[in-house]
Amino acid sequence: MLNINFRRHYSRDSLFRMLLLAALMLAAVIWKWDLVYSVYFKDQLTQLGWVINGAILVLFLIGVLRIVMTFLSFMREESALLRFIRNLQKWSSGDPTKVVSANTLIGQRYHILKKLHESHTPINQSTLASTMIAAESTRNSLAKFVNNTLILTGVFGTIV
Repeated sequence: MLNINFRRHYSRDSLFRMLLLAALMLAAVIWKWDLVYSVYFKDQLTQLGWVINGAILVLFLIGVLRIVMTFLSFMREESALLRFIRNLQKWSSGDPTKVVSANTLIGQRYHILKKLHESHTPINQSTLASTMIAAESTRNSLAKFVNNTLILTGVFGTIV
């Protein structure tokens, strides 16, 4: 019998922490509104400051939105993995992907392994893992790009 125990709802917990942190940040901004107003609105010497701060805010929001979307897709993957494991534990024979979407990582991986097994092809787990890592890294590249751009924009803003 397959006995796998891992932490459930990891992505949901991370999203909850992000929401809690956002609420704390909003509370801090409201608490120190006079400071925020004087630094970001009142004391801007040129229109360039408005443009730079606006661009930073928009980039930041795009990055956060992408991270939230990534966590939501991870929640879907976690759910599919749990269903797959439950199916394996319930049915020793049969299709464990019966209630798992074919678009999930576990669904794709299972069907690839099944086809390779049926065609008597040697299964190279390292190659399969590398392919999955490459595909997943493209999903996360926007958040990394936004992070690097924000760093460079902050340096530019400091110079200006």
